[in-house]
Amino acid sequence: MQGDALDQARPRGSAHPGLLEEGRLKDPDCLKGKTIEAYLDELASAAPTPGGGSAAALVAALAASLGLMVVAVGGKRGDEPRLSEIATHLRDLRASFLQLASEDEEAFRGVLASYRLPKDDLKREGLIEISLQEAAAVPIRLAEGCIALLDRLIELAPLSPRQIASDVGAACHLARGAIDSALLNVIANIAYMHDNAAIAKLKEQRSRLSSLSAEMAERAVSLVIDRIG
Repeated sequence: MQGDALDQARPRGSAHPGLLEEGRLKDPDCLKGKTIEAYLDELASAAPTPGGGSAAALVAALAASLGLMVVAVGGKRGDEPRLSEIATHLRDLRASFLQLASEDEEAFRGVLASYRLPKDDLKREGLIEISLQEAAAVPIRLAEGCIALLDRLIELAPLSPRQIASDVGAACHLARGAIDSALLNVIANIAYMHDNAAIAKLKEQRSRLSSLSAEMAERAVSLVIDRIG
């Protein structure tokens, strides 16, 4: 991105670099210790963070939590030990999603800081490029984590108690939504990058993850419907 282009089209949000000077960017640990209402109020505010990337990561964490609930109920019914392994994976994924919510905000801080540099600074364009690549890498990691989540949900669907199998399906749809949102943020950052090799790699990753998530979500929901019916 050149010159004042950030004023017309800002990647991953509506923040202006000057907001850093006003001290409006909060610490990137955006979820720890917060109530749902407090987070939603921040999300609804004019502050630059949290934004769509953070929200997508939270949605992924909700999906993992739904899976954990199903495991907890299934475990009480004396189902097979595979549920314990699934639960371990789901807990790890949930923790990683919450971390990615913070990393998304931190990455955006980096983008804003890069654009704040004086326009005659010879390092400015390079630092902007680096910050945009880092900002695009976070949603890629989120999408990859959601693919792993869908894999666990596919495994969980036939093991789930019939009465709450629909919760596995809800988790699948949430995971797919988180992936789609994350990959949209990848596109938003690519739009302002200039490194053709980095752009090509990110586009390939985005396309692969999008196709894979569609296939896996469809399979998972099909298994849920079979379990219900």
